[in-house]
Amino acid sequence: MMAGRITLCFLLVSMQALAQQGAELLRFTKEKQAADGQVYLYTGMQDTQGNEIIPALYDYIWDFGGDSLTLARKLQWNPITGAMEFAYQVITQNGFLYFDFAKHLEPINKKDGLILCLNLKSKLYGYLDMQGNTKIKFKYSKAGLFNQGLAYAENLSNGKDGYINRSGRWIIQPTFDEAFDFSDGLAVIKQDNRWYFSDTLGKLKPIVGRYTDVFQIHEGFAVVRQQKADSLLYGFINRNGQEVLSPRFEFLDNFEQGTAVFQDHKRTGMLDTLGNVVVKPLYDELYRFDQQHYLFQLNGLQGLLRLDGTVVIPARYSAIGYFSEGLCPVYRSGKWGFADTSGAEVIPCDFAAIQGGFTSAGARVRIADKWWIVKGNDTLELPSYDEVLPYFGQTAPFRIANHWGLLNEYGEESTEAHFDELVFNKNGLIFARFRQTDSTNTWSVFSSSGKLIDDAKYTAVSRSSEGIAAVRTNAGWGFIDASGIPICSPHYSAVRNFSEGRAAVQMKDQWGFITANGNEEIPVFIPIPGPDTTQSLSLDSVSQIRETFPLFGLWPEGDFKNNCACVSDLLIKQEHFNCINRIGKVTESVGCTPYTKQADQLAAGDFTNRLIQIIRQPGSWVNINHQGQIIAVENKQ
Repeated sequence: MMAGRITLCFLLVSMQALAQQGAELLRFTKEKQAADGQVYLYTGMQDTQGNEIIPALYDYIWDFGGDSLTLARKLQWNPITGAMEFAYQVITQNGFLYFDFAKHLEPINKKDGLILCLNLKSKLYGYLDMQGNTKIKFKYSKAGLFNQGLAYAENLSNGKDGYINRSGRWIIQPTFDEAFDFSDGLAVIKQDNRWYFSDTLGKLKPIVGRYTDVFQIHEGFAVVRQQKADSLLYGFINRNGQEVLSPRFEFLDNFEQGTAVFQDHKRTGMLDTLGNVVVKPLYDELYRFDQQHYLFQLNGLQGLLRLDGTVVIPARYSAIGYFSEGLCPVYRSGKWGFADTSGAEVIPCDFAAIQGGFTSAGARVRIADKWWIVKGNDTLELPSYDEVLPYFGQTAPFRIANHWGLLNEYGEESTEAHFDELVFNKNGLIFARFRQTDSTNTWSVFSSSGKLIDDAKYTAVSRSSEGIAAVRTNAGWGFIDASGIPICSPHYSAVRNFSEGRAAVQMKDQWGFITANGNEEIPVFIPIPGPDTTQSLSLDSVSQIRETFPLFGLWPEGDFKNNCACVSDLLIKQEHFNCINRIGKVTESVGCTPYTKQADQLAAGDFTNRLIQIIRQPGSWVNINHQGQIIAVENKQ
């Protein structure tokens, strides 16, 4: 019996829960902060009505596959090791814990009521039943899942593969170089560098072609892969081992309901079991969606095709859900709506969230939050935004889906929502990042009133320090002031933040300091000859060279603070940093402050405009009919 079994009382509760199984469960995810301070994505499961059945506690949940029990993996904090670690469980379809796996066991997957596990101590595989009992001992260096009563395994004594039954007895003796899971009554095996199909009695059928790889049979066909020149190309064979389509595609997936996805010249299409192309390779990605449709993705947006390749829904949505009572959920510009089987958006995308699809009670949706501006005695209702943040000066950020824009003090859009990120600075500047079509990022600069100062001029920015922000162009780094005016041309290879009126700047491999007006007060950008290494140097002569050229061989390690900036000496090994003052004099100092890499941070409330307030009225959950009309309102928020 496996260690970690739960008590009989808990088992009785779990057994009662199992009687309620049968409902379809869908995964959902939530972001949560863990004990190590990092934010992780946790998975749970809900029913088609959106009710949470299994809480979002797991890093991953395996498919139930018709069973009432499944595997689940938790990412949790170990206070002894001080690190995040995986823990494995078997849970019921209602989310009850059935048992914990021992720490030295790592489950791989389950099939036909048996769980394939790896013993982390012995590095050997074995099998448990769904109650945690060891059914087949841990004695295989590799093993597969049971299918049709057989699983492949490697015999430790000769390093050969064969097939075992559910009792661990060899049914097909371990004589193969490689063996794989059974599928459609046949398994792929490799012997003496040749590929074969094997039936459940071990009778071999040769595969005609010479292939690099042969994959499992699906619906009577197996995908094959062949090395040609520098490329791996894909085709497929039938269950008799005969070639139907010679390898010529960049990728070919398994057949499902008579069609398979292929990739050619980085575009995706579909072909049938005769090798005929039924959907031309026009798409970035293509999946089988349901019995009547393919889901395709083009330029980051999704659409639907009929099985003959006819476009039903063009690529205009960020997400598309499954059909229910003739309607499917569609997600566009941060809102949900519904489309029918002809592709018409019959219920506009006006809802903030949905839970499941249509049932006899309609569809459960959440009306979007309402946002208001309160300025003195005036109240202004804003359009249906996903989020509006507090005013910064005379500007407030608003979000539609994953993109940000800016509102002016009158609630008007001074910029449309197409920026991926906004950075606010205490000096009043706003940086806005936009991803170009070639996947590069450019930054624009706005004033606190939302006025555009520079459009897509910079490739990188940093938050301002002492009213001055570092910006980068293709020519290098420079600085701009609170008005967005450059204080020095962007030509430095690296810069650091301003502190006490000075910032460290790098030109090629040499560092110096500039002032807030862009003057190089402590320059080092002159070629300085090193000492003559052909003659021995005394400590006095080295000191004299450093006194003459104070920054030779020095590297900035900290900002200015109390008339001292930390520097390290690259010529000699030091146990502590030196101090450089404002005129370039280098002295020894143990007490200088190392560089913190911290610019001015925006504390909550210290930059917001208290004269203009943003008010949010949370949306409510409602039920709608097939025409989008509200038929029931819930109190649940």
